[in-house]
This record gives sequence, C-alpha cells and structure tokens, in this order.
Amino acid sequence: CFSADGQTLLSGSYDGLLKLWDALSGKEIRSFTGHSGVVSSVCFSADGQTLLSGSDDKTLKLWDAGSGKEIDCINLVWQVNEIAINKKHPNIFVTANANATLSTFDLSKLALKSLK
Repeated sequence: CFSADGQTLLSGSYDGLLKLWDALSGKEIRSFTGHSGVVSSVCFSADGQTLLSGSDDKTLKLWDAGSGKEIDCINLVWQVNEIAINKKHPNIFVTANANATLSTFDLSKLALKSLK
C-alpha cells in the first residue's frame, strides 16, 4: 500500500510483521510487531500518521507511523481480508471479512479511545 504522498510503502507478511519502506530507495524504514498470524491487509490513514493492519489472528491494529508503537487493537470474531479508507470521509474505514461481511469503523473514535 502506498502512502498518499507516494514516498513510502507499507507491507504485511506471513510472519506477522508490517514493514514501512522508502518507496524510492527500497530500504526498510521500520518494522511493526504485534500480530500472531498472517497480516492479510494494510492501509495508511488519510494523513499518513496512522497505519492499519488486519490479520488472520482476528485482530485489527492501529499503529503510530512515526514511533512504530501500537495505538489500539480491536479483537474481532472474524479474519480481516482487506482494509480500505473512505476517500471522501477519511476517518471512516471498512474491513472485508472472511465470513463474507463488511464492517465499518470510525478512526477518529478509535483514536480517541486509545488516547484515554
């Protein structure tokens, strides 16, 4: 997944890691650890400050792009197959789930929750 400015890439992998890459040089900027299963989908928030990841460990995680720290973890009853941000409403994102459903989340409410 490319950041909005095209400068960085975000990837997820079978070992449960997310990696942030410099798109021009191809060098790794940072690794993110925390998932216990395959990271099946990754996405940047609209401002690029928050990263989202979904895994077959049935969690959706939010990460601080700058520090690499986990901001929030949402335990789900399904595996996340895909994450997408709504371009018209950048705080809204949706997950496509392994049980053939979609779930909608409000990033601003999740971020507020994690800061309490």
